[in-house]
Amino acid sequence: MRDRRAVLTRRTHDQRSTEVVRAELVGDTWRVIDRSILHVPGRVVRHGGQGRDGVLWLRAGNTWIRVEA
Repeated sequence: MRDRRAVLTRRTHDQRSTEVVRAELVGDTWRVIDRSILHVPGRVVRHGGQGRDGVLWLRAGNTWIRVEA
């Protein structure tokens, strides 16, 4: 999360893609502003995500992928 924006993922263990959802806080409600499928070089690792300062790092196979909020 950064300011009023957040990035979220919906991952399925052992798949080579993940859904990335970007949202913005408007009042008390989150509004989706972008939704896309991110294809990754390896299988998505369960619990392999770390976020800080508006950046989400996802682990897929032996690679870490940077996703901005």
